[in-house]
Amino acid sequence: TGSTAFYIVKKHKGRVIRCKLGDFPGMTIEQARKAAVVDVVKANNGIDPMAERRAERGEMTIGEMFKVYKDEHLSPRCSPRTLKQDDWLFNRHLAGITSRRLGDYSPAAAKSLHVQIAKSSKTSANRSIQLLRRLYNYAGKHHEYQGLNPTRNVEMFRENSRERFLSDAELPRFLAAAEAEGQPWQDFFKLCLFTGARRSNLQAMKWKDIDMKAATWRISGDETKNGTDTTLPLAAPALEILERRKTEQAGAESDRIKTSEYVFPALRDKGDTLHLSQPARPFDRICKAAKIEGVTIHDLRRTAGAWLAASGASLPMIGKALGHSDLRATAIYARLDLAPVRAAMEVATANMTGGKAVKQ
Repeated sequence: TGSTAFYIVKKHKGRVIRCKLGDFPGMTIEQARKAAVVDVVKANNGIDPMAERRAERGEMTIGEMFKVYKDEHLSPRCSPRTLKQDDWLFNRHLAGITSRRLGDYSPAAAKSLHVQIAKSSKTSANRSIQLLRRLYNYAGKHHEYQGLNPTRNVEMFRENSRERFLSDAELPRFLAAAEAEGQPWQDFFKLCLFTGARRSNLQAMKWKDIDMKAATWRISGDETKNGTDTTLPLAAPALEILERRKTEQAGAESDRIKTSEYVFPALRDKGDTLHLSQPARPFDRICKAAKIEGVTIHDLRRTAGAWLAASGASLPMIGKALGHSDLRATAIYARLDLAPVRAAMEVATANMTGGKAVKQ
């Protein structure tokens, strides 16, 4: 650019720092030498002169930036679900770098963190780096951060979308094992299948949001993944379960159960959670009793979508039933129903072998 400046370039704690001392001719050579000696002494004593300068400029730490990001962006603009997820992700995987100044965190450190988190979960590793990337972008756009975004060249791990769902042979075994598990888990997991709802939404299901006459369940935008109000249809088996639960709840001996606003009140009168929680253990017991492996609770939602697809429902119809706002989220169910593919293959192979083709 035609300008001249003095810098100190030195290795500090295993990384090279390049710290500007001043511009020439505003700073003379003698002044630059003296300033360099001061910074070299600091570096030799374990003090990063670059970090010191950033602190003097008031540059935020990563932890401070996340708090600002939550207060200014997540809380007013995103759903409570998104806020909760990002808060958990930051505290779980990024808590170790909260004290680092934004400009101190290097691309090498970001790549190393990505690899480290991936040892337990590649998906969590990707989401953590994406959250960190959003923090730096927000700092640059709204808080005059002018440094590099250390995540810009981090390559995301490939993620394979799950296609696991309960098959024709597994579903009866699962339902039988759920009944053997008893209440409230029997009803809870059956409604997971009959509504295709997310686990968290079903746990927080409230009586005021259910219209028995219209056979619908309204989920507030505060609870949905996409932040918009969603109304799900309730099939006859789901309504039967809800009607029975309402009758049983009205006749319960416990006042806590009788007056609860939730379809699935908490099992114990302890803690802050007033509705059913921690379904993982009973789900594992049910799968073990049914001799089913490799299934998660969220796969019950996929099972509902897969059986809708197998019943001939269109993708927009499946998306509406599952509360999807984007058909890309529903596209997986086009791959789950093999019947149309099998019919097409029958026609093709018949034509290949000179046999009689069956019209689709």
